Amino acid sequence: ADGQLFDASINRGEPQVEVQQQNVPKGFWEGLKLMKAGETRRFWVPPQLGYGSTRTDGGPCGPLIFDVNLESFRSDFFR
Repeated sequence: ADGQLFDASINRGEPQVEVQQQNVPKGFWEGLKLMKAGETRRFWVPPQLGYGSTRTDGGPCGPLIFDVNLESFRSDFFR
């Protein structure tokens, strides 16, 4: 909600990560399904498709923003 970066795989020295549906917010997964290999997109995921609309301290959650570069995927990935 405050615009701060909370995670970046590239900053951890992990420019490539393997994504599994159960490990990412629904909005991220939905955006990923629209991509083609080699494409780069920015996802703006609303709270209801992210981690919910309320933080643990009761404050509101804002959208999640993901910069995604899809290098490749298995042909059975989205089944």
